[in-house]
Amino acid sequence: VEYLKRIILEIKNSDEVVLFGPAGMKTDLEKMILKDNNLKGKLVGVKTADSMTENQLVAWVREFYK
Repeated sequence: VEYLKRIILEIKNSDEVVLFGPAGMKTDLEKMILKDNNLKGKLVGVKTADSMTENQLVAWVREFYK
């Protein structure tokens, strides 16, 4: 939980947030974001990424923001 709280602090000033990661961790972070009135409107995407390579991740982000 402390790790997720540190992530929340890092994304507070972001305009938009897209989550990537394994189902459990990603879901826990998504729940924390949705409980925060200042952050919930910034969550624009959620992607399960259990086994994405770095190149696949970059390609997905580029496609997402087209």
